[in-house]
Amino acid sequence: MKAAAKAEVVRKSASRKGVRVRVPPSAPEVNHYEWTMGVLNWAGCSDIRFWKRTRIVATEAGKDLWSKERRPRGQAERADGHESDPRGVRSDFQQDYDRLLFSTPVRRLADKTQVWPMDENDGVRTRLTHSHEVSNLARSIGTRAHKRAASGLDGIDLYEVIQPILSAIGLAHDLGNPPFGHQGEKAIGTWFTSRRDWIFTHKNEAKEDIVAAPIPQHTTDEFLKFDGNPQTLRLLSRLQTHHAQVGLDLTAATLAASLKYAVDYQNRNKERPAAKKGGYFESERDVVQWIRAKTGLEEGQRHPLTWVMEACDDIAYSVLDIDDLLKKGVLSPDDVLVILQHSENVREGEDVKKLAIKFTQVNEGNRRADIKRDIKIQYFRAYMIEALINDASDCFVSNANAIFEFSRSAALMDANPLCNALKGVAKQPVGLNIARSSGLESAR
Repeated sequence: MKAAAKAEVVRKSASRKGVRVRVPPSAPEVNHYEWTMGVLNWAGCSDIRFWKRTRIVATEAGKDLWSKERRPRGQAERADGHESDPRGVRSDFQQDYDRLLFSTPVRRLADKTQVWPMDENDGVRTRLTHSHEVSNLARSIGTRAHKRAASGLDGIDLYEVIQPILSAIGLAHDLGNPPFGHQGEKAIGTWFTSRRDWIFTHKNEAKEDIVAAPIPQHTTDEFLKFDGNPQTLRLLSRLQTHHAQVGLDLTAATLAASLKYAVDYQNRNKERPAAKKGGYFESERDVVQWIRAKTGLEEGQRHPLTWVMEACDDIAYSVLDIDDLLKKGVLSPDDVLVILQHSENVREGEDVKKLAIKFTQVNEGNRRADIKRDIKIQYFRAYMIEALINDASDCFVSNANAIFEFSRSAALMDANPLCNALKGVAKQPVGLNIARSSGLESAR
């Protein structure tokens, strides 16, 4: 079959059997694309063979931004991507998402606070429901960006690469957060700070015995300014039990995309939002070096999909934290609408106007007041999420060149007026005061 006659199949049928064959090096564009063969059983026809082209984004030979390589292990063992899916039904990145979904660390998020601790209302979010929502939002933004042919995503399979990676990193993004979120991080840092004169060098406060391997001075900030983001990478790549001691054994691309801050503690830079915190501990430096060897990324360079995950976290806690306030009765939907209608940069927005129309229609109905309130909450959540998803997708597409050239610095939602207005509502004094009276400020 000549290369020119090979049909590009972007969307794969659910009934596909996973036969994957690499085209010989003589095929055109092989330096930039990988050709794979699949087999379809469709509409009564058996063994329909087709070719699909997947773009390879690489800066050097052997380095691929979408690398499906897994961590090396001993000679007697090998990466178990094929062993876990011997029929080839799932892509390597779909396997990553499935491993996360069924993992113990993800289930533990059910007992971690998002904003409201141990709430009696089952509808109020935990860190687990928040993570599932971020995962869903990330997949939605990635789909919109891909369908609009964002530069850098051309030829990358939406269903087997982009969607599962985004779903996985959205689900994993808070795994390293301690209980009570940022307040928990501060508590850990405070504990070490109060003992810093001996904890890194001696076994006890009396300084009677020196530890065999004192903590190097340049790594003490990893304890004094503990952050959940590098702990996420540690958990994914090291702490989760695995027979080969490779954590959840995720692909290089998924691990790279999960690294929100692509610098160590020594290279933090508050002037660069994407490098304002340490993204990995010294204990995982070897893991990061392996990720970069496979993907071609360097210190300070984010994987392009990381920008999407970050935007989804912003969207989730700007809209859905308000959703929790509404469910708890701290604010009413009409309160939120009035605030938005008096916010200078969003009051003339189409989404705010549409929300006002829907609220009027609900008020004119003959439902009970509590039912009307619930319907308004649903409209608020749906309209605001849709608006912000579209804004984030637009921003990613319009800035795709800078993102893939690693020159982008500001978060996608940083200058978004609606997102910022909603964050302001979520931080209204009445909500913060109630949270504080419960013994906790916002856990973000």
